Amino acid sequence: MKKMLAPYRVLDLTDEESMACGKILADMGADVIQVEKVGGALARHRGPFYHDIVDPSKSLLFWAYNTNKRSITLDIETAQGKDMFNRLVKGADVVIESFEPAYMDNIGLGYSVLSEIKPSLVMTSISGFGGTGPYAHYKAPDIVAAAMGMIMAVTGEPEDRPFRVSVPQSYVQAAIQAAQGTMVALYHSAGTGEGQQVDVSARDTWIFISLEYLPQWIAARQVLDKPGRGLTIRKGLRMPILWECKDGDVSFLLLGGQPGERNNRLLVEFMDRKGMAPEALKAKDWSQWGIGETAMEEFTYLFQVLGEFFKSQTKKELWEEALKENIMLYRLSDTKDLVEDEQLQGRDFFRTVNHEELDDQVTYPGAFALFSETPIGEWRRPPLIGEHNQEVYEAEMGFTTKDLIDLRAARVI
Repeated sequence: MKKMLAPYRVLDLTDEESMACGKILADMGADVIQVEKVGGALARHRGPFYHDIVDPSKSLLFWAYNTNKRSITLDIETAQGKDMFNRLVKGADVVIESFEPAYMDNIGLGYSVLSEIKPSLVMTSISGFGGTGPYAHYKAPDIVAAAMGMIMAVTGEPEDRPFRVSVPQSYVQAAIQAAQGTMVALYHSAGTGEGQQVDVSARDTWIFISLEYLPQWIAARQVLDKPGRGLTIRKGLRMPILWECKDGDVSFLLLGGQPGERNNRLLVEFMDRKGMAPEALKAKDWSQWGIGETAMEEFTYLFQVLGEFFKSQTKKELWEEALKENIMLYRLSDTKDLVEDEQLQGRDFFRTVNHEELDDQVTYPGAFALFSETPIGEWRRPPLIGEHNQEVYEAEMGFTTKDLIDLRAARVI
C-alpha cells in the first residue's frame, strides 16, 4: 500500500533530539536523507550505547531518532559542499535544520537562497527561541528551554524548588511540532507551488504543552502550585495522588460524593480481602463522606492506613485487582512495564528491526499512529555514517568513484 509521504524527499541537517522531526517524516514514507557532518553527527557520540560499546555506530540515542532514514556525509561550509547541497535541493521537497538562527544564511544556504533554487521548497528550522525576537541568538540547551518554557516551574512538590523534567525533551517536543508544521507547509506547497520557512522554537513548544496554566494567571492572577504527588484540596491539606507500593507507584485519589462512594468502598473491600482493612474503615458510610467536611485527623488516619496497604502490594497486584473490580487505580509504568504492556502489544506497537551489521535484532517503538489506508509498515535500521554516499552521489547525482575518492580526501564528504 502506498506510503503517505512517499513522493517527498527530505534533506535532514538536524542533530541530536531534533532528529525526531525527520524520523516522523521517514516513518510515514518520505525519503529522508540525514546529511551528517564529515565523521558523523554529534548524536552518534552520545550514550547510552548498544551493549555499552562506545562506538559512533552504536549510539542508542542516534538509533532512536533515525530509523527509516538514509545517511550521507557532507561539509556544507566548503564551496564544493555548498554546490553539492544546492544540487541536492533541486531534487528535494524539504530541508530541516537545527543550527543557530542565521547560521544557514551566513554560509549562503539560507531560505532566501534555497527558495530561488526550488521555489516550492519547505525549509523547517528548529532552534531554542526561534529565528526572531530579542532572544533569537541566545543559547538554549534543553534545561534553558524547559526552564524558560515554564514546565520546570510546575514540576515537583509545592514546597520544593523546581525540578528538571527527567530526560531531555525540549528538542524532541520541538521536533514533533516541526514535523506537524512541515506537513502543513507541504500541503500548501503541493496545492500552490509556493514553499515557505517553518520556524519552530523549543521554548515555545513547552508553553503550548502546558497551556492550561496560562488562563489561571491571565484571568485570576493566580500561579498554580506544582502538583507533585498530590493535590492541594484546601489550606493545609494535600491529598495524595501517587502512592508508593512494593515495586513502584500507583495512582489513586480519595473522592467524595457519588464517584467516591463507589470507588472508596471497592478499595476497602479489596483491602479486606487482603486482611488489611481496619474495622473503622469497613464500617464507614462513604455515601455520607465529603472532603470538605472531614477533619484533618481523619485524613491523617486514612492516609496512614491506605499508605500501609499500598506498600504491601506490587503494582501488578494492585492493577489486576483494579481492572477486575473497576477501581479507579492506575499503575505508573516504567520502561520494563511498557515493553511488556499487553495494550501496546495488542496494537503491534513495538517493531523488531534487523541490524545485519551486528547480526542482531533490536526492538524499537513503532508508529505514533495507525493509518488505515497508508500504514507505517516498513522499518529499516538507522544508517551507518555515510552509508548511502555512493547510492546518492554516484547513482543519483552522477559522481564517479574517483570523484568520491577525491571528495573524501578533501574531507568534503
